Amino acid sequence: MKVDKLPSRRLSRKTGRLDGREGLPDLQPDEPHSPFLQELATIGEQHFAKTTEQLNNAIRELALDQANNKARQSRFNQSKADTEKEIKRAEDLSEVLDAEYSGSENQSASSKVTDRRYLPGYLYYPILLITIIGELVITFPAFETIFADAREFAVLTTLAASAMTVSYAYVLGITLKRKDDKKRLLQRWVLPTVLGASVFIILLVSSLSHLRSRNFISPEIKQSSNEDDTAGTILPQTGDEVDNNGLIAQDKVSSSIVGTESYDSVLSYPWAFLLFFTLQMALIAVATLGEYFHYSLLESERKRNTRLLKKLRKRREKLIGKIDEVESRLASVEKERQSLRFQHSAGISNIKKKVEARAQAFWGSNIRQRADSPNARSRRFTAPQLKSPDWVDTE
Repeated sequence: MKVDKLPSRRLSRKTGRLDGREGLPDLQPDEPHSPFLQELATIGEQHFAKTTEQLNNAIRELALDQANNKARQSRFNQSKADTEKEIKRAEDLSEVLDAEYSGSENQSASSKVTDRRYLPGYLYYPILLITIIGELVITFPAFETIFADAREFAVLTTLAASAMTVSYAYVLGITLKRKDDKKRLLQRWVLPTVLGASVFIILLVSSLSHLRSRNFISPEIKQSSNEDDTAGTILPQTGDEVDNNGLIAQDKVSSSIVGTESYDSVLSYPWAFLLFFTLQMALIAVATLGEYFHYSLLESERKRNTRLLKKLRKRREKLIGKIDEVESRLASVEKERQSLRFQHSAGISNIKKKVEARAQAFWGSNIRQRADSPNARSRRFTAPQLKSPDWVDTE
């Protein structure tokens, strides 16, 4: 809303002097009429209207804010009630899980085994890490033999094979532990399926053991091959390297026995195969037993439920803080409304005083310039009456 500016005191005095010289306004009526004073009253009422509009807008925004806060309060209270119900269910479940984990006097020892965690995490995870490292170290040489010129393929296949063996040990350990749980029966097809998959794991381990063992040859075999080479003449084949006597090179003969580069070893191929096969199966067995003694369905449920309880309690604390904030805001609405009315009442009073000051400045200058009435100087002139808004306290 655009309003005119109140005239200054200087302009009021100047207008009063000019009107006084001309004998304006007429002093015969009880309330002399002056165009300047009428204009001053009109401008004052414009300022009243602007102040009232500002008050109405502020109260409207305050009411809208109050409605929004009430809606937020309702939502927060509903969320808090729902959270309380979830906390109650989680606490009840926690009591049930704790009681079931502790077991009863009538519960059998074998049944208690399936609920317990006998291998804590600070022991289980190092064992699992050592198993993974052992699988990688044992498996890599086998694939390095196959992918001699492509080392990146050897690394990728090593990771894949190790992941399969370790994952199988993990699944087998969980399955065996769940198989012993008589209260929560496992589906009948699960254990046969897992044990059936062990055929592929055994084939994988056997293949890897063969690839590692074929690099080894015992001294007896090497000596036997050397005696056979000196007793007879081995005719060279196409592509074979020959020495000055036309014989096949000795290292070529030794390599032909095992099919690749050989190493001097106290182990023959069968014993080397058995060593690597047993070593890798032992790693799988350790990982399986580690998971068997570490896995506990009840312990996992208890930890999951404990994390859920912490999360719900934090949510409840945040909701309580938000509810307190909203309630504090709602409690201060009436005080803010009264403060707004007081501020705007003060604004109305200030406008009145400004109008009265301009009117007195006008009449003072006017009276001093008048010569048409000897009684003008002793007459009392009042400021124009402004129509105040209904909400202003007039007392």
